[in-house]
Amino acid sequence: RELGPSALGAGASVIVGASASASAGASAGASAGASADASAGASAGASVSVSASAGAGNAVTLFFDGGASPNPGPGGAGALLVLPSGETLWEGSVFVGKNATNNEAEYTGLVVGLNRAKELGVRFLTVTGDSELVIKQMKGQYQVKAPNLLPLHQRAKMLAGSMKCTFVHVLRALNTRADALATAGRELGPSALGAGASVIVGASASASAGASAGASAGASADASAGASAGASVSVSASAGAGNAVTLFFDGGASPNPGPGGAGALLVLPSGETLWEGSVFVGKNATNNEAEYTGLVVGLNRAKELGVRFLTVTGDSELVIKQMKG
Repeated sequence: RELGPSALGAGASVIVGASASASAGASAGASAGASADASAGASAGASVSVSASAGAGNAVTLFFDGGASPNPGPGGAGALLVLPSGETLWEGSVFVGKNATNNEAEYTGLVVGLNRAKELGVRFLTVTGDSELVIKQMKGQYQVKAPNLLPLHQRAKMLAGSMKCTFVHVLRALNTRADALATAGRELGPSALGAGASVIVGASASASAGASAGASAGASADASAGASAGASVSVSASAGAGNAVTLFFDGGASPNPGPGGAGALLVLPSGETLWEGSVFVGKNATNNEAEYTGLVVGLNRAKELGVRFLTVTGDSELVIKQMKG
């Protein structure tokens, strides 16, 4: 709630509400660890938009990186979004897989960042990376010949087409934060997801490009359609509900209605936090809208990570009882 629209930079706006143009049948291809197309807010009843006030001069910058050690081997990817003011809007790391290539990891970092930018409604984006191959392929200067890269490239192109993107190749020395995030992602490994967890990277044979893509405020859409991106992440418990991840969610507005915020976190059976996040819901939100936003944000993240057994915990008796029917 305290983030408010101002936290998104000068000229930014936050829009919460059903999207009249949203389509429940929109393509929901998702990248490894990334979120799906968040354009279909109507299903969840809320969407977030961050718009620059004066064109490309206010472009957000996406830095991305990825790598595997050895190549192929355990891979990680990282990305961050930086406002024109120099402030970091968002950053994240993801473990790509146990047998990833450097280029798969690079593309994963790119798709993760593009997904997040699209979720936030960024209109103008400068995409910066130290992979000459990826940048030149995205600019159409190199062909994509590797079968393992083609689905990721297609997903990246689709996401980039939703905003005005400029692609810039830089030296690694100018991409240090994304490099550090990628290293952190590689070091996460499957073990970071808890005992018995596994990370699966690759095309999902059961994915459907027409899957429902309803998105919450600040949350990602249905991530079941990994085939479009060529990569999906699955976190599976080793022994049923006894290994359930716990989702804690909350939300509130002050006054009610008024500026609202929501938060959620996923906690492993070991007590370690798997993921946590906060989102500004809107300037005129109600307590219950904020509570539900926290719930949907958390459920979306759990689905993205392929959680099979989930204990959902909240202090809103209304929301819990409505969910229980």
